[in-house]
Amino acid sequence: MATDDARQRLGDLVAARRKELGLSKEAAARLAGISSITWKRIEDGDPVQDAKYASASTALNWDPSAMENYLADGLPPHEPSPAEDFIADAPDPVVETMLETIRKQHPDWVYKWAMRVVDERRGGRSAAKRNQGRAG
Repeated sequence: MATDDARQRLGDLVAARRKELGLSKEAAARLAGISSITWKRIEDGDPVQDAKYASASTALNWDPSAMENYLADGLPPHEPSPAEDFIADAPDPVVETMLETIRKQHPDWVYKWAMRVVDERRGGRSAAKRNQGRAG
């Protein structure tokens, strides 16, 4: 469960991103398909339904799960990148090599982020998880 402090930090990130995009709270709420009251709750650090976080993430051009991921483990929201699209279609050996390289050369949080991206782009199952399933 997300802490009040995590929700407040998320609210600050959301407000900064909204301003970066030149959006008013009302315009951002309309883009997200949520009420301006709900948008204000997000920016104020008040809890809202997970679906509202996903809608707001999309309005900010973040991955739909960005806000929930931030609240769960502190990974910063980000825009989907062309590399993430590549991951969705890349052969398993390519993705496995990429993940192994990241694991060896970068901090643990970068590896966890990369695994999350792979899981999301491949429908929730990474190549490593698929291989574990085959072995069992």
